[in-house]
Amino acid sequence: MSTIEQGASERRNYKQGGYEYLLNDEEKTAWIVKAPSIGRCRRFRIPNHVIINGERYEIERVEIGAYKKAKCLKHLVVPDSILFIDEYNFSSLPNLRSIYIGKGLKQLTSWIFGNPPKLNSFEISRENPHLCIEHGIVYTKDGKCAVTNPFMPKLIVVKEGVEFIASVAFWWNHKLEAIQFPSTLKRIGDNSIAGCPRLRSVTLPEGFLECIVQSFQDNEGLEIVDLPSTIKSYGCETFNNCPNLHTLIIRTNHVLEVNRWINEPIDFSSHCTLKVPQELIEEYRQHPLWGKFKDIVAIDKII
Repeated sequence: MSTIEQGASERRNYKQGGYEYLLNDEEKTAWIVKAPSIGRCRRFRIPNHVIINGERYEIERVEIGAYKKAKCLKHLVVPDSILFIDEYNFSSLPNLRSIYIGKGLKQLTSWIFGNPPKLNSFEISRENPHLCIEHGIVYTKDGKCAVTNPFMPKLIVVKEGVEFIASVAFWWNHKLEAIQFPSTLKRIGDNSIAGCPRLRSVTLPEGFLECIVQSFQDNEGLEIVDLPSTIKSYGCETFNNCPNLHTLIIRTNHVLEVNRWINEPIDFSSHCTLKVPQELIEEYRQHPLWGKFKDIVAIDKII
């Protein structure tokens, strides 16, 4: 059982009305562990409290797997009391039209609600101090992190001021064809922009520092990647399973190091041209991993 802020030992299991809860008797709060199937329900509001033996417990969290797939669900409301929803709870909602997030929810990923193809309304309470939504993209309230885009658009424009794109933020967007990064971007999380088969090119801005694990993996249509001179960390399997990648540009003034156990560059080295500064060509050719590229040439122009 996952825990947050306080140990699971401080909570006790309790079953009532088809629900299973983890109760904190001191704070009078509850987590939903298991819940009755939503079934053919079209509108559903997660309960914000439960009465047990005459005592009211505020429901703060929905544990992983509490709710099952709900193919008929069209409208979902997350009340103010909910602070966390664990991943995959509503990951298969093919007919969902609207989602309302109350002021309590602290975190959000695309794995919680999936990417329902018919979604046309996603609202977050203006009183929520943690999250907000602008032009279809969910951000942290301070504007420094892009969290997700539940609408699966063809073009994503991440606003200026964003420094981090969260894990699985734009994961598995089969419509995504292009993404514009802000000049302020520093890091991209694991699987942030993965599984997007129509994405053709990626150009990361100067000032960018790090691709974390599998940031762009499974992008089958990806052809060109341009890494800036400022990049410092090339994460594990960043471009794993990108079979059509034919040009990789690295603009650093030194050989970009990767973890020695990573064999990723070998995966596409046979058909991909590696473009680097002229003075570093020989060093790249001698590198145990980058040297696997058959075609290592000088950068022909600055973008």
